[in-house]
Amino acid sequence: MKTKLSIFLGALAIVGITSFTACEKSNVTPDQATSGVLDKRGGGGNPNNPNTPGYNPCANYPVYPIVNLPTYDFNITMDTTACGTIVFRWNPQPGFNPVIDSCYTIARYYYISFAPVGHTNGCTGGGSLSGTNAYYYTMGSGCSVWPGYDYVMGITYYERNSVDQKVYVRASLPFYFTAPKRAVFLNNC
Repeated sequence: MKTKLSIFLGALAIVGITSFTACEKSNVTPDQATSGVLDKRGGGGNPNNPNTPGYNPCANYPVYPIVNLPTYDFNITMDTTACGTIVFRWNPQPGFNPVIDSCYTIARYYYISFAPVGHTNGCTGGGSLSGTNAYYYTMGSGCSVWPGYDYVMGITYYERNSVDQKVYVRASLPFYFTAPKRAVFLNNC
């Protein structure tokens, strides 16, 4: 029994010494000692590794040049059936993608802007965002559109095209309309 224990301890000592000398490196700083471990995990200063301080998931995201295309007809329609509400709809647009791209968030919305025509009621350039080809506006909910006045509306969106390696800015022709006169906040519905 004593011989088996001696052989076991001797083997353990030889393995320990071999392991220690094989991994030993002189003049190693704490950063260097841990970098090998982090590199095997995918870290060690790599800015594309979520386990690394300073991680930037968009570090290698290509930036494409912006190309402004001529305006064209989105076929915008306006529905005022519900009292105090305007529903704007337009044709689904080519290249529009409502999917969240965490490195290029601007490309997931239609940008809708309004401007007063012949008066100063409403916000110049005021507007909103839509992730679909419809926009619901409740009269009195903001300063963009006031009941009974004329406005012009425009829609813009960004198409990030990886094949062409460009960002196309697509904009609608101006859509002129008169806001309905009835609204809940006016108590005339």
